[in-house]
Amino acid sequence: MTSNKNILFFLFFSILFSISAFSQKNESPGFGEKEKLNILIDSLKLDSTAINRIASKDTIISELYLTIKDSVKVPRIKRRLDSFLLDNYSETQLLMSLKMERLMGDNDRFEFIDSLSPNNSLRFETMEEFTEFFNKELNINFQSKRNDTID
Repeated sequence: MTSNKNILFFLFFSILFSISAFSQKNESPGFGEKEKLNILIDSLKLDSTAINRIASKDTIISELYLTIKDSVKVPRIKRRLDSFLLDNYSETQLLMSLKMERLMGDNDRFEFIDSLSPNNSLRFETMEEFTEFFNKELNINFQSKRNDTID
């Protein structure tokens, strides 16, 4: 009877150890927010005002990092970030514009029009709705060619 308990005990800890080792092996270390911020500072040549404004905003740092990683041209990224820093864009508009920059090609342009009435404009709650609309209704094929994860 004790040998059965020992075998079960051994099997339980073997399985537990295997699961733990497997999950740690599959986790990619990635970059922390501080490392991402340092990459942004170097790539975008950010000044201290810009750094202070975005340093505590992990979502902005991550989205900027993904945009750089996806090879969007630096002037386009800086233009969007500058609009945010000048309070022309809200945080949501900045995040949406960076995502759009990654999805659209180099020749495509878009702008937010604040003076347009919400009743006279299209409204999308998610990027998936936006992509589906453009793919289906306007016959424009927005397919994300870029990876939307941080490695």
